Parts: sequence; structure tokens; C-alpha cells
Amino acid sequence: MAMEIAVYDPVSHYQAVMELWKQTLGLSYPVTDRVARPRLWTRPSLEPGDGVVALEGGRVVGVAVAEISRDALTPQSGGSIELVMVCPSHQRRGVGRRLVSAIEERMRSAGCIESHVARGLYRFWSGTPLDLAGASEFFEACGYTNTGEVIDMVAPLRDFRADPDREKTARGMGVSIAPVKAEELGRAYELLTREAPGWREAFLKMAASGDLGNVLAVRRGRDFIGCVQTFTPESRFRYANLAWEGLYGPALGGLGAVLIAKAWRGRGLGLYMIEQSAAHVKSRGGSHVYIDWTSDGLAGFYAKIGAVVCRRFRKHMKKLS
Repeated sequence: MAMEIAVYDPVSHYQAVMELWKQTLGLSYPVTDRVARPRLWTRPSLEPGDGVVALEGGRVVGVAVAEISRDALTPQSGGSIELVMVCPSHQRRGVGRRLVSAIEERMRSAGCIESHVARGLYRFWSGTPLDLAGASEFFEACGYTNTGEVIDMVAPLRDFRADPDREKTARGMGVSIAPVKAEELGRAYELLTREAPGWREAFLKMAASGDLGNVLAVRRGRDFIGCVQTFTPESRFRYANLAWEGLYGPALGGLGAVLIAKAWRGRGLGLYMIEQSAAHVKSRGGSHVYIDWTSDGLAGFYAKIGAVVCRRFRKHMKKLS
């Protein structure tokens, strides 16, 4: 039977893609609707043509979806492949390569000069999962280069308690941490613009989604000297560190970007920040805190709140000629 590569239409194809997910990835990476829908249907940046499906007799047997930033605030030279999935009965028949080729052509037409795997704001994974058999080999066979490895970590919160002595020490330095208020949005944005402009996109998405109260500002007097993006079970913006609630349960929480201003680094505030952030997530019903896209070099730091490495990933990139 002839196979057709067609434009992915969420209205027509979303449910079939979810069924395909259950068949293909459901045991290792179960995904819930409230995680998948914002990525594969309601995502504002998802335009017609940013996804493709492989159809055989009208049945979806494969899918690939890209994330292409068209935001003037965070222009990117590269797009991100967020999902490539082929029905087990149709694997090793060239379907995946055809899907990736179609997505790369879409990126070229949008002005991208690079293609990355799982790098966008609406990614599921932190890269190509090392525990997903054949995934790294597939992308490398498609011409992608391994540019390094990252890890995800997770910490249970049931018995977690922030160290009161560490909070006392911070207060002795005149430092405190509390959620950003609506009238303080500009000050938080200025801090990110000065110290970590690449993190502004997620911050603005949280603010627009009504999750500003989960951005914790580190303060000294009226000055913002740091911030942490946290995610709770009720976060409206389901960021990548909430993607695997199908594995950890609906009470999963997460830590995103952790920033301390350069002038305040090396003063022991980092552990205070992540302890207070974990306490914030727990106070809002979080059973675990998930930390995505970090490194082995920081594993010991996050281990101090009980986090352990749960997944490893390769970062893959390809130049688009």
C-alpha cells in the first residue's frame, strides 16, 4: 500500500498521534493529554506545515513535529525537532527519514540554518534519550552530530525540609526570596535581560499564563539579585520539567532556570535558592521536583535536595545547507 507524507493537522490527526504514542512510547514515556495537547495542538507557534504525518491507507503510521521560533524577542537560527515517531510495524522502512527530511525542508523555508533535536520551549525531552533504543543512531544516520550530553534529575519531596539555618544565614546577608508580584514584572525582566536574556521567553510565557507567582525573586532590599522559575502541579504553562507526570503522577513539580546575578555568585546562595524553591513546590502540592536539562557537573549540587539522575540525553544538531 502506498505511503503518503502529509501536513499534520491537529484537528484531524491529534487523537491518532496519541494512539500511536501509546503503541510506540507508552511504556517508557507515558504522556498525558494536558502535556501533549499544548505541544501538538494548541501551541501558539505551531503553524500549518510545522508537522508532518506518514499515512498508509489513511492511517497515521508516523509523525514528526518541529518547533520554529518566529518570536522577534528570541530569534533563533535553528529549529527544533520535538517529536519523531513511527509505528513499530513500519520502523526500519525509511519512514522516519522521510519525516525528518520533510521537517528539515520546512525549517529551511522558515530561514533556519540549523536543526536541533528537542531544544525548544515546548519540548518533551532534554535531547535524544539514551534509553530509547536506536534513537541516537537514527539521528546520526540522518546527518546529526552529537554535541554533548545532558541529564534530567528528580527529587521526592515527601520528607524534604529546607534548612532553617541556611535561611537565617541568607537573612543575615539581607537576602530573601518570594514570588514575583505583578507590579514587579518589569524588575524581574530587567534582571533576566542583564544576566540571562535567553531565559526571558519562558519567563514571559509563565507571566502570560498566569504563573508569575511561581517565579521566585531573590531580593536584597529593592534589588533583584536572582530568580528561580518553578513549576507546580497546577501550573498552567506545562513546561518540559512537567512533561513526565505520566511517570511520576499528576502532583509532579519542577525547577526551571536558576539564576543568581554574577556579582552575587560564590556566596553560598545557590543552595538556599533551590531549597526554598523546592519548599515552594511542595507547599503547592508537589510530590516530586523534576530538574530538566542540567549537567553531570551540577548533579552534586542538586543532590543536596535529594535529587538523583533519572535520564540521560545526547544533544544533536545538523547544519541545514
